[in-house]
Amino acid sequence: MKTPEPERILLESKKGVYFPVPKVACSSIKSAICKELDIDYGNNVHKAVPKIFDYKSEDYRDYFKFAFVRNPYHRLVSCYKSKIAKTKKNTPTIIDGVMRGMALRHPGMFYGGMPFDAFLESVVEIDDKVADDHFKSQHTFLYAEDNHTLLVNFVGKFETINEDYAYIAETLQLSQASLGHFGNSTKKNKDIRDFYTNEMIIEVNQRFSKDFDLFGYDFW
Repeated sequence: MKTPEPERILLESKKGVYFPVPKVACSSIKSAICKELDIDYGNNVHKAVPKIFDYKSEDYRDYFKFAFVRNPYHRLVSCYKSKIAKTKKNTPTIIDGVMRGMALRHPGMFYGGMPFDAFLESVVEIDDKVADDHFKSQHTFLYAEDNHTLLVNFVGKFETINEDYAYIAETLQLSQASLGHFGNSTKKNKDIRDFYTNEMIIEVNQRFSKDFDLFGYDFW
């Protein structure tokens, strides 16, 4: 299955472009953008946001381009919780207990209710060139194919999302300066560590080494 082009969200009136990275507060940021642009997004903000198709950097040279990234350990757990469904009942959005897009892209590799270690074993075997966006390396959304050219002006972090979004709001003169409900407590950090054995940590460190290095996250 061909990997789709990454999403680019346009704030034309503000001369801004948002580069979404899946499982990094995308829904909240897209909702804030829709509210800013007075777009009624109903029950599907992902379809409502104004997308750029066939994105070319030179066309948006003077725009402020921004994105958010997240600690790779946390992002994988978030993906596991939200995309590997607890039920095996099929619906239009679920196949064998797995979100439809992931199931179709990687047939037979994921199943509903699978243990986290089995999920991780599948993830680390899949190259970024064909990986589902929800666990694909974050740098692939933000760097050119040469892996050296950063495509955005500002990379915020999920761990400091309120402060970083406030900076974006000030830069673009947005009316909403905060997303309002994010935090990363010590308790949450401890719970995330409970998902990983030492062997699994090594696998994550190797598979997502560029994300750790480029975005300044510490290896466990």
